[in-house]
Amino acid sequence: MNLKIETFSKANGRYFGRVERQDGFVYVTDACESDGKARSSAEEWCNWHENVISNDADTIYYIVAIPYAWIGPYSSANRYSGLEVKIGRSRNLMKRFSNLRTGTGSHLVIHAIEPGNSTVEQQRHNEFAKERRQGEWFVITPRLEKHIMKTWFRNNLLPREHQLEIVDLQHRIDKYIYVKKVIGVPDMVNPSLEEPWHGNVFVDLEHAMPWGVSRQSALRKYGPLKWPFDEEK
Repeated sequence: MNLKIETFSKANGRYFGRVERQDGFVYVTDACESDGKARSSAEEWCNWHENVISNDADTIYYIVAIPYAWIGPYSSANRYSGLEVKIGRSRNLMKRFSNLRTGTGSHLVIHAIEPGNSTVEQQRHNEFAKERRQGEWFVITPRLEKHIMKTWFRNNLLPREHQLEIVDLQHRIDKYIYVKKVIGVPDMVNPSLEEPWHGNVFVDLEHAMPWGVSRQSALRKYGPLKWPFDEEK
């Protein structure tokens, strides 16, 4: 992939490296003391950019876990309220992701990545120490959500399927907020077909397939499941 490097300075005397990708994406380094250091920083990012694609670069990852029974945030909360993110480091990102996915009951999405060694990883853990829950898992507060989004936009180098999953997550959140406005907070979310259903039941047929049954199976057992949206048509 062709990467074009330039440097520029601002009135405060700080220098920056600018990397332009052939698809139009632009990466800008942190402020540097000299033009040479700015160019070196840009070159380091380019080297990471090339190697992470082939799964051979030290990378800090932010993997978001979405429980299958997650009902989304309250309208007054941050959009990722109730979700957790694993902040870790790996040289082979996709292999690490595959291993994590095997041992979890939640749906995992690679939400952001950035270049970084063990020192950077520890800096991130210290920065969000108050959000830490267990091991490398952190609850997503507004400030951590902001950091994840900033990192995602700044590096713009996720596998396509994960880029699409992030977009889908935004639509999912909007839908869940609307559903709770219509039916209130449900008593059950994506329950098993083998347990009794009671109260207000929310079934997300698009994201609850880990039930191990198809939409057709659910319809055969319980009949048509009416979306709240249908009431307004």
